[in-house]
Amino acid sequence: MSLMLPASAPHRLLAAVVLAVVIGVAGDAAALRCGNKLVRVGDDAAKVLRRCGEPAFVTRRQVWRNGGRRHTAHGTIYYRGDYSVDVEEWTYDRGPRRFGQRLVFENGYLVEIERLGYGN
Repeated sequence: MSLMLPASAPHRLLAAVVLAVVIGVAGDAAALRCGNKLVRVGDDAAKVLRRCGEPAFVTRRQVWRNGGRRHTAHGTIYYRGDYSVDVEEWTYDRGPRRFGQRLVFENGYLVEIERLGYGN
């Protein structure tokens, strides 16, 4: 006995597989494994430092933004005028056989994880 699928079923299956892959790739950018610990976008800098250790490089700058919203530990704050954001970029060099990572913090909270090329 063979199972007969409608002609559109293979297309739906392919679309579901592609969607699962895209979601999986996007999920990787929101988390980083440090040893057996995981850090995620939204974690504070102290937690990341405890789990991942000292970065190889740190850069700091202050940027000004006009209006919008900012996420804090206490919720979302909405701004109407100019406000400053303290930005830190931490770079981890994990050696020649692993990808480096750049972590971007705004006002002490992890907002972006970027995979770099192989380290040194």
